[in-house]
Amino acid sequence: MMKIAKPKSKIFVLSFLNIFLEILPKSAITYLNNFFDNFLPSCHSRLQELLDIFNDEGESNYLVAFMRLLTSMQIKKEAELYINFLENDTDVHNFCATEVEPMFRESDIVHIHALSKVKLPFFIS
Repeated sequence: MMKIAKPKSKIFVLSFLNIFLEILPKSAITYLNNFFDNFLPSCHSRLQELLDIFNDEGESNYLVAFMRLLTSMQIKKEAELYINFLENDTDVHNFCATEVEPMFRESDIVHIHALSKVKLPFFIS
């Protein structure tokens, strides 16, 4: 069975709020583990359940916020790469605080590139 481990140490090192460390990752990891445990083995029969989770604003916002934190973590981790793509002479930390981490902000190619490079620790148990 595939499980996803929490990337808490990386998030903590990059100084994210404790509330996100305690509440958000548990919820997001639970949803992702449910996806691997329940959805993948029976894709067709579980599609509606997955759609219900994604369409429930209360539940899906946790996943979106968690992905935003992972994106911010990656941008800060590789600041020397991403600083070249930021507009208005802003620094990486300010960019993440104003454009990446807040909910209901549009994502651009910098966000997508950073999220695609995030390496979540997977392990088989």
